[in-house]
Amino acid sequence: ATWSARSPSSWPAGTYLIEAKITADSTQFTKTGSSISMSVASTGGTGGTTTPSDTATTNFFGTQGSIGINRTTGVVQSTFTATSADGNLTVSIPAGTKALTSTGAPITSLSAVPVSPPAPPADKNVIGLAYDFGPSGATFDPPITLKFTYDPSKLPSGASEADLVVAYYDATTARWVTVPGTVDTATNTITVQVSHFTVFTILATPKPLAPAAFTISDLTITPVSIAAGETVTIGTTVTNTGDIAGNYQVALKVNGVPIATKSLTLAGGTSQTVNFTTSGDTAGAYNVDVNGKTGQFTVTPAGTTEKPTPTPGEPTVTINMPPTTSQVPVTPATNWWLVVIATVLAAAVISAVLWYVLRQE
Repeated sequence: ATWSARSPSSWPAGTYLIEAKITADSTQFTKTGSSISMSVASTGGTGGTTTPSDTATTNFFGTQGSIGINRTTGVVQSTFTATSADGNLTVSIPAGTKALTSTGAPITSLSAVPVSPPAPPADKNVIGLAYDFGPSGATFDPPITLKFTYDPSKLPSGASEADLVVAYYDATTARWVTVPGTVDTATNTITVQVSHFTVFTILATPKPLAPAAFTISDLTITPVSIAAGETVTIGTTVTNTGDIAGNYQVALKVNGVPIATKSLTLAGGTSQTVNFTTSGDTAGAYNVDVNGKTGQFTVTPAGTTEKPTPTPGEPTVTINMPPTTSQVPVTPATNWWLVVIATVLAAAVISAVLWYVLRQE
């Protein structure tokens, strides 16, 4: 009689005896045949001994399944692919990959679940979800493929898609380690090859936020000529060139004298126009300084210019000071002949009055 069978994968290599129990005409007897030997067969061969094969269970992203694997060598028998429910991560394990546990035994299960990741480096941000692949420490030869999909709208301010990286967490050193990969900005994907299981995620490098910084521009003086007692509007534009909101004071000086101050708060990258309204009582030129930006307006005698309408809501400051060009009053020359004549006439009048009084006595 000829008998053939596949040995269980759990049987180790070695020498075995064949024992057959035969029943004929209600009579049962046992016969022992020659010994046979079994050895581990290489994968992909033809003929010869059989390949011990079984499956390992899988639980990727909440979906259970199995993967064909040689339970003696740990070699994956057929390509395995799993994708998360949101489509943001795909795992590909090609046939022929040797998958072993951290102790070197063939794997019996594989899994991947989203987790809250350890804190990223100070200059990095976690993008999307982090995934814990198990069993932790499992190795793959050659490496397997992880393909992450990211949402550009969720990148931090200033972060570049081209600078995105996939990193794994090294529990031994308690730090994140970058994995070389390919970023495709057209499909918003990052593809990496990994040779072991642990926690993986995408890291982005945001641009450092610049502190608040302010500039003054576009000094305007309207009108540039006014009559004494009329008003002039002085305006400028303040810009916060930083990324962070900040406070700033704008000060108006006329002829070097502080006249008015305004405080404002600006968000990063924004601008605001600041206006002052002032006037002058004395004819002449007035020098204007707003935080280093300079200009000039002129005051003419009253009635020589049309009075402008003040800007509503702006402070009005009356400047009681001389203009920059001082005006010295002119003193007429003294006529000494007139002084002498006036003195003589006064003495004559006084003498006449005294003479008249004495005669009456």
